[in-house]
Amino acid sequence: MAWMRRPVRIRYGPPQQFDLIKPRGIFGIAVPRPVTVRGITQERKRGNKMSQIEDLVSAVSALPHPLMVREIRPPRNWNEWRTCWQESTTTHQLAGLLHEGFNVGFERFSHGEQEYDHADRLETYFAIADGWERGYSQWHLESDEGKGYVIGYDRYGNRQPGNPAWFRQKLARKAFDVLAQNFFKVEIENSLSVQHRSRDPWGTDFVSGRILPILMNFFAVEGGAVRNLSGLEASNHNEQQAINFLLRLAAFVFKWKGEEIKSWHIRPEEKAKQNAEMRKNINSAKLWMLEVLSSIGKIDLLWDIYGMRSSFWGFEELDEPCLAKLKEISLRTELRTTKSPVGKTRLATTVEEACLVNSKAAEFLKLYEIRKAEYARLAAIREAERQTEEAEQNLKRLATTPADK
Repeated sequence: MAWMRRPVRIRYGPPQQFDLIKPRGIFGIAVPRPVTVRGITQERKRGNKMSQIEDLVSAVSALPHPLMVREIRPPRNWNEWRTCWQESTTTHQLAGLLHEGFNVGFERFSHGEQEYDHADRLETYFAIADGWERGYSQWHLESDEGKGYVIGYDRYGNRQPGNPAWFRQKLARKAFDVLAQNFFKVEIENSLSVQHRSRDPWGTDFVSGRILPILMNFFAVEGGAVRNLSGLEASNHNEQQAINFLLRLAAFVFKWKGEEIKSWHIRPEEKAKQNAEMRKNINSAKLWMLEVLSSIGKIDLLWDIYGMRSSFWGFEELDEPCLAKLKEISLRTELRTTKSPVGKTRLATTVEEACLVNSKAAEFLKLYEIRKAEYARLAAIREAERQTEEAEQNLKRLATTPADK
């Protein structure tokens, strides 16, 4: 009969201690059978392999930790950091030095070591970061021809090529990113908390020191664009930090009222020299900052700085060099035939023409002139009324006071 046919043996996965014989029949009973000789051999091999793995694990665990068998320390000071930077050649070493550079101190450990300060560190980082936003081709040198490197492999095992131009651009961007997190961001936070401190460090550290020329060079305006900024809109978070820093610096520069540097530790003649230098730097920074604000589309910041959007009683005046710079910026505005009723594309010849095509500098300048004139007119009326009231009071007093006999 069909149900009496020879049963079929079915194996489930790798050989176990028992194989099951599953007969085809009406009973469906599984009967255990001892493991075959082949199964015993495989089991022994598996045991030997596990023993070898355990031996390897024991051998690896017995090894000392690789970080415990070598000396590890940070650079002692900025002198040693500079030495490491000059001697390093691989991108990993240089990127690591840039990453940790702001954690290095300036103490001198020998008499012959050169003395450095925070401005020296900033000068180094800004010099390395200069041109971080430039295209890849602008980092290429003629001496790079024929130089190729492997910088990694993709998921398929294919080589990823690299060359010196790519490495230069990468390190410049790394330096800019470190500046964004350790300088731009930190100084913005410091400026916001200045009201809780006895002095404003931006005046002594930035404007009267060596840092302002470094900033003016790094963010110089060339061809209507700010160096080391990608455009009107920030391309990433770190670039936005740089723009925010420039806006805070602009507010400080234009709100500066000629406060003198106060210090009891320097002689009067030295203090006078520093105050004169401070005023000179502020005046030059204003002209530079107007160009920067115009290039990044932030001239509107002047409306807030000079109270143009408020109705307070008073008027903040711009000096003549700043007014001349605003007019110069306004007259660089183009009147195009597609947007203006002109016969051919040309530059604006008046501030009013620049206002026609929505020049922010021209609009600010024109409204400033109107407000200044109206403020002067109303102030003159107020003074005349005051004098009239005073004269009337004097007249009444004289009329009611009897003459001396």
